[in-house]
Amino acid sequence: MTNLIASLLIGLAGLAGAATHSPRIEPPALPPHEMRRPVPRILCERPRTLALRRFEDRSAQVMCRGRVLVRIAVPG
Repeated sequence: MTNLIASLLIGLAGLAGAATHSPRIEPPALPPHEMRRPVPRILCERPRTLALRRFEDRSAQVMCRGRVLVRIAVPG
């Protein structure tokens, strides 16, 4: 057990050292009109009943307890 913990710590120390020497890859910058858009949130009283219905035209519905909460349309 002690050997397992020691090898785990050594492995993690090696990963931390490798991460400091590797070049940092940053995601591409977003255009100003796409930055900080509010994230829509939906509330469902019983999360276990959440369901996603997909249709052939690639649209969808998010349902909670059999009620449609959100309709998602795909342009095109």
